[in-house]
Amino acid sequence: MLSEDLSLFIYQNQITAENYLAYSDALRTFFDSEESYLAFVREHILPFHETRLSVHMKPRQRFDAFPITHQCGQAAKLDFYSLKYVCRGSAVVVAGSISLPLEESDVFLIRPGVIHRDFQFQPDDFIIAIVLPVPQLYSLRAKLNPENDLLARFFSPSTQSGDSEDAPSFLRIPTGRDPLIFALVQDIYQYYMGTPAYLPSEEALQQSSIEQILLRLRLFINQGSNPANENTAANSTEAARFLSYIQMNLKEATLHGMASQFGYSDSYISRLLKHHTGLTFTSIVRTLKLEKSAELLIQSDYTIDEIMEQIGYEGRTNYYRAFRERFNQTPAEYRKSRKERPSP
Repeated sequence: MLSEDLSLFIYQNQITAENYLAYSDALRTFFDSEESYLAFVREHILPFHETRLSVHMKPRQRFDAFPITHQCGQAAKLDFYSLKYVCRGSAVVVAGSISLPLEESDVFLIRPGVIHRDFQFQPDDFIIAIVLPVPQLYSLRAKLNPENDLLARFFSPSTQSGDSEDAPSFLRIPTGRDPLIFALVQDIYQYYMGTPAYLPSEEALQQSSIEQILLRLRLFINQGSNPANENTAANSTEAARFLSYIQMNLKEATLHGMASQFGYSDSYISRLLKHHTGLTFTSIVRTLKLEKSAELLIQSDYTIDEIMEQIGYEGRTNYYRAFRERFNQTPAEYRKSRKERPSP
């Protein structure tokens, strides 16, 4: 039951799900705690527990879980880590200039302060969001190796302020319908959606479940494994996106840089490219650089050193050796033979 003063305030200001954020500070004055305020918003302002609440709420001190609805799509900048799990269907998330498709059972992790746009998907798709507040992750950090572990770098304190260039802004992890992760996510979701009060003993159990999920995800990341069928259309499309990225960033493309850009581990991208092309990342980059240099030899008057600079190929001796191995001619011989050919 709402108090008379609160009811009058809502009525006078015509507060709805569309405008309540403008009154959030004033609304909070009617409640003794953040918990009671959030419960009020969920019950009386946001039907179906829409994630607009998670996008704009103040820094969180405990875990939480709720579904994401298809109406969401505004830009968000969170004060906590967020884990999103695709229970059914598929989704798309936009982080910076990157559009990331998510398939069923994929996990998407995003760190605090990263501006992104929430999922866009069909009404029948079902995605669960889990709030991972910074203070609750200290025990997890102690279990990870920060030097060699991508997940540890992702959760390192420097990521909260944006000081770490080595840590990714987000991670996308295919789990291949891993039954343990699915069961743990479902249990966490059912607890937070069905429990009106937060009991310390139960909270400890939920923290343990979340740590199990993250440590399980760590195995997928570090092993570079995707148990799902690698011949799926989604993975073929993803491989094509990787190749397109390499071509567009040929001069400076690195495996680690591309992995950070797309939110995958180095080993996952390397394995997917190897599966679909038969080549390693290094071989793909070298091949594309040589092909681009051959194109420039014919279509421009750049010197060989200028071409090497444009494609980012270091070492004149290495370049000449690789070019001869691929085209059976030196760069100068290749340019001369092609330019001397009569026009058709």
